[in-house]
Amino acid sequence: MEYVVLCQNDLPYFLLLLRSLSSRKESARFVVDNEEMYKRLCRMGIPAKITSFTKEREKLVKDLNLQEDSCLIVSIKNRTLLNSILKTIEQYYIHQPTLIIEEQDMVLPEQLSGVLFKPSSIFTDLCKPLIDRAFTKRKVHKLRDLFASKDKILLLIQSDPDPDAIASALALRHLLGRNRSTAHIGSFGEVTRPENLAMLRLLDI
Repeated sequence: MEYVVLCQNDLPYFLLLLRSLSSRKESARFVVDNEEMYKRLCRMGIPAKITSFTKEREKLVKDLNLQEDSCLIVSIKNRTLLNSILKTIEQYYIHQPTLIIEEQDMVLPEQLSGVLFKPSSIFTDLCKPLIDRAFTKRKVHKLRDLFASKDKILLLIQSDPDPDAIASALALRHLLGRNRSTAHIGSFGEVTRPENLAMLRLLDI
């Protein structure tokens, strides 16, 4: 796949991640209208071309030379200019797969296979879950610290435990980083139901 990035004002940082593409089947090139941005890309060894986005718009779009496996990425802040370029792309490359980087909702041309990507979603969809995971790891570490000085512990569950209780004990043992020799699972009474006994045998509890 080839990623063709049409970028005007600022260069979103995550677009620079495209330079890490190492597959022979994937590549990226940038089309910009800013001299400073063009020089920056060149210094980083990223294929780039500089051209005006406001003059000869049809030539700009035709010169993109999009192919069947091309994915177009558009980052243009000026909404009027953005709409105009998208409509021109629709005329020359019908059903072109296009990722539009835009924070606000907008109506896309019908004959453009376009999707909106909101930069703020990088934090809410990608970073926030990782932050939540980091806080969860801290809770796990604190829980493990409670039993760190103990060679062996007993995980005690109710009499005649059901699958929920058995599974919870197994999960807690795993969470504590223990095995069957350092964290025994016990019950106040015997397991009587055949399906629960089968579970114990299958899981070697």
